Amino acid sequence: LSAFRKVFKYGRRRQDAYCSLLVVEDNPGGVAICLRRGPNAVTRNHMRRITREALEHCMPAIKPGFAVVIFPSLALRQVTQEKRREFIQSALRRAGRLS
Repeated sequence: LSAFRKVFKYGRRRQDAYCSLLVVEDNPGGVAICLRRGPNAVTRNHMRRITREALEHCMPAIKPGFAVVIFPSLALRQVTQEKRREFIQSALRRAGRLS
């Protein structure tokens, strides 16, 4: 199986109001951002961009050896960049993926 498929098959899900995470250990897959729905491609691309910007802040602290898939909710668009960083960081911390 590919690293991405292993995450969906064996990953543990963590969820809050602004994003959902799928995490699997012993997998050098890295981090991916997925959006299943959105009104249009412009909105989906915007969501990926703002999630990636919020994630860049905590990338150096993410433990190696894990594959993480982030599913941001559309509600994430309504909060400030600082709040996005806090939400993403707290979700990763609750999932035990920050060093």
